[in-house]
Amino acid sequence: MANGRLIVQRNSEADLKMRDLLVRIDEAPAFNLNYGQSRELDLEAGEHTLLATNRLYSQTEAFEIKEGDTATFEVANVTTGCLAVILMSVGMSLYRVTVKRLN
Repeated sequence: MANGRLIVQRNSEADLKMRDLLVRIDEAPAFNLNYGQSRELDLEAGEHTLLATNRLYSQTEAFEIKEGDTATFEVANVTTGCLAVILMSVGMSLYRVTVKRLN
């Protein structure tokens, strides 16, 4: 079966730009993406699952790769709620994980 390509990037302006963000594709070992990093992986054509987690919150996205295609996802740790600015000023934050398919 021919391969497709997966690109996972962490470069959203809304990202906290700190904290670990672990990404796991299917049942493969997770890898950490720091802000500004990306990872490219070859995958077999078919159905796959991307899990992004900061160890507190997780988001899972199912996707399909077709033969010769490239799927690009953006992952991020983003603040939530109106108290986020106040909490950030004292070194705390409420944040969640987002996963967005770009193509």
